Amino acid sequence: MIFSLRAVQARECLPAHGARLTLRVMLVYLWFSIAAPTAIAAEDFTLTVKPSDTLRALAEEYLGDANLWSEIVKANGLSSPLDVREGMRLKIPSTRISRALRQLEKARAQLDDAARAGEPVLSGEDLRRAQELQEKALRYRQQMQWEECFDAALQAEQLAQDALKRMSAQNDRASEATLEFATGKVQAKRGSEATWREISRGARLFAGETVRTGPGASAVLRMRNGATTRLGEKDGIVIETSRMDPAQQNLQPRITLLEGDVRTQRGPGRGGIQIRIAGSDTSVQGSSRNFWVGRGAAEQVRMVNFDEGKMRVETTMGAIDVEHNQGALLEKGRKPTVRKQLLTEPELTSPEANAKLYVRTVRLEWQRVSGAVSYWLEVARDDGFTQIHLSVKDLLEPTYTLAVPAGGAFYWSVSPFDGDGFPGPRSRPQRFIVQDPEPPTIEIQSPKEGETFRDPSILVTGELTGEMEPGLSLTLNGEALRVEKDGKFSKVLALIPGESLLELVAKTRAGQEHRVKRTVRYQPPEPISMAWAPELVRQGDGHFLGRNEILVLRGITNPDTALTFTREGGELVARTHADGTGAFLAHVPLHPGVQRLRMVLEHAKGGTREESFEIERDDEPPDLVLEPEPPAVTGSASLVLSGAAHGATELWLDGVRLPLAGERFSHAVTLRPGLNLLRLEAADAVGNRTVMERHVQLDRDAPELLDCTASPASVAPGDRVSVRVRARDASGLRSAADYILQIGHERLRGHLRLNRASGEYQAVMIVPPSTQGAVRLRQLRLQDTNQNQRDYPCR
Repeated sequence: MIFSLRAVQARECLPAHGARLTLRVMLVYLWFSIAAPTAIAAEDFTLTVKPSDTLRALAEEYLGDANLWSEIVKANGLSSPLDVREGMRLKIPSTRISRALRQLEKARAQLDDAARAGEPVLSGEDLRRAQELQEKALRYRQQMQWEECFDAALQAEQLAQDALKRMSAQNDRASEATLEFATGKVQAKRGSEATWREISRGARLFAGETVRTGPGASAVLRMRNGATTRLGEKDGIVIETSRMDPAQQNLQPRITLLEGDVRTQRGPGRGGIQIRIAGSDTSVQGSSRNFWVGRGAAEQVRMVNFDEGKMRVETTMGAIDVEHNQGALLEKGRKPTVRKQLLTEPELTSPEANAKLYVRTVRLEWQRVSGAVSYWLEVARDDGFTQIHLSVKDLLEPTYTLAVPAGGAFYWSVSPFDGDGFPGPRSRPQRFIVQDPEPPTIEIQSPKEGETFRDPSILVTGELTGEMEPGLSLTLNGEALRVEKDGKFSKVLALIPGESLLELVAKTRAGQEHRVKRTVRYQPPEPISMAWAPELVRQGDGHFLGRNEILVLRGITNPDTALTFTREGGELVARTHADGTGAFLAHVPLHPGVQRLRMVLEHAKGGTREESFEIERDDEPPDLVLEPEPPAVTGSASLVLSGAAHGATELWLDGVRLPLAGERFSHAVTLRPGLNLLRLEAADAVGNRTVMERHVQLDRDAPELLDCTASPASVAPGDRVSVRVRARDASGLRSAADYILQIGHERLRGHLRLNRASGEYQAVMIVPPSTQGAVRLRQLRLQDTNQNQRDYPCR
């Protein structure tokens, strides 16, 4: 009798086949997936296939993924899973696979750590490169290119690991300085980085970072010990690691001057700042609270001490002490010299101290200083000159016209420069106050004039520019508004259908007013309804399934409605428009896995609606399992076919639909004599199909006698008679058969035994005493495994 198994895949593109090993080898469906490795053997080895072994089970145990069964087939040079047999020695290629899978897991974990650490760990480019390498490793894993997979995953892990080390080192050290105030473009970069980054107030700066200012810019750095370092335009420094001053027993920050000049002031403690000059062995340090260092042409460095504390200047040619209002000239290859006489400080003449000005431009004037060739003007918002508003050098005349963007208090001071490039003492700072002569101007940022709104409430925002003097009031349609310190204001305003007038009034305490009007319109939107087409296949609410590369979404909504479909992150997927009946149709690409989409409906006359839903591509056909498997041969005409159709919604047997109890089925089949083909077909909701065929033979025929012999032809008492019988049966022969042997006039009974190796029944009979004569096999009874039997005469 014949047994066969054939599984038919309805879709040609489904990418998997596998094998199960029992005493018979049967072909079943498998599919590939990327799974994290479980316990995996460390070395390649061989094993002997047992009757209970399956390729999936062996791959799961030794390779960490049941779907890697094909690698076992490949490693053993087999052409098909059907070549595997019980007792065969199989090589398990665990080393190269397991090392690649382990490396993939390590890279994934390292990238997770890096992602949690955030931007300080990986720049955008580093993060993109690490992710690209990990994705490439996953593609190699799908293609089962294990060496390439390992290399790519290792590179991804190392990139993330190095970045984490850099972050850890940075977090373990304190910042050396903080950018306390800045105007214009101030930039910094770390170490040998090629790219400069713009920094703003509050930025932390670490040892080894370079800071520079652009044209017209200035910066004030607060060092670790509270001292300040001021940079003007086009200045550059390198921040070094602070050290403990053994003499003062406090922290002493250090910087290296690259270009331009710096002015430093000590903080409330005793610690100062040490300044080194780039490209030389020159350093400046001491107890002065206020000093200046500048680089000039021809490798000259100038230093001026404006405080009573001494400053120590050290070079390879010697060292000097610079005292109050003294300067030092440092030239390469020459011993440093002290300049005893500096210029006197200027006298500020206009405007007068604490003058109140109602202008936007202020003319600053001071007396000429004898011997001065230029002047350095500084204007700040505070008397400590940390909030610099303006810093300009090389003024040839003792006057400057200052543009003031806003009212308030300003402090200004002037230093003279002599012909040798040494600045004199800074004048005593002087304050003036700018007041606006008119009420502030109202600038409405939203809404726009004539704008139409669909929502009943709008946000009115804007800003007052000008001086916000005490007692200033701002109203919207007569209702008071709160104005923030920076002049900004906002208010939620309820609208009525139709046109509305907005009137904003700013009024000073003296009664001066500034008015602004806006007209807006409120047009209530038309309610939008939407319903999905009932024929769409869905898995729960808001989860649609499809099996092709394109999912056609249908539904009905308001006529003349535009529909936009986007993925998470805003990526456009599809656009469509409802027809005159409100029906719409959208073609959405399907990718593996679950995708979350957002649908926005916008009506031509106003009104919007949003819907979120999920789509999923389902290429997996139903999984048919027979429990138990039907026999290949049976003697009973009645057969119960039962099992499970996992994922199926419909099931047919030989074209007849069978009922499903959940995923289970059971059906009685009446067999016809001979070979019966049983064809099961299962389909899921999206149309994926699986076909399974089984052959069962109904056997009611007795065995077929092919040949029978008894020899020798004549015997005497004590001789041996050999009996041989050949027969066949589709369901299999019983292991014993009865026969009757006639010797002379005697009839003797015996039993034959089936030799399965040769396929013959065999028996040897010893001739009893007093029996002799011709030998003849008179009768034979044969029986198969289905109890079918027959007596055969032998001639």
